[in-house]
Amino acid sequence: MYECQVSTHPKHTLLISLDVLVAAVEIKAPTFIEQGESLRLECNVTANPRPPVYVYWYHNNTIIKKNEKERRTQVTYKRTTYSTISILIVENARRTDSGTYTCKPDSALGSTAKVMVINGKRPEAIRNTSPTNTASAASLLLDARNATFLLLLLGLVLRSRLSPLVLLVH
Repeated sequence: MYECQVSTHPKHTLLISLDVLVAAVEIKAPTFIEQGESLRLECNVTANPRPPVYVYWYHNNTIIKKNEKERRTQVTYKRTTYSTISILIVENARRTDSGTYTCKPDSALGSTAKVMVINGKRPEAIRNTSPTNTASAASLLLDARNATFLLLLLGLVLRSRLSPLVLLVH
């Protein structure tokens, strides 16, 4: 409780209560999605004493507006007493839909997820097909357009401790 006083005669006093909003933001999204499929991202914002009124979506730091991207996007909301769930759906995903997605509530920090739209099946180099949880070797030919994929793949290799992995870059 805060008290504000005005030095007049008689003294005027006003009591103010300050509520601090505590929020947790979690985004659920696939790491890979095949071209032509629907991309679904879910942002769950839990806040006390109240959930946010708005949740904004960004793709590569550019705000996504409803019915943007040739009317391929849909944003829906589910609200409860202490949470807001915002769902972003991008129909008929294209390679240009790859990148960083951010959900940012109006009253808290946002959360991000990286999504890559791939053409065809997922490369064997990032799939775990061995029952012993190791991979013997893999070759992957990359060109300049796939530099982002290379960085993402290297991150996956480090996380999953797959070895050895042979990368041939042309």
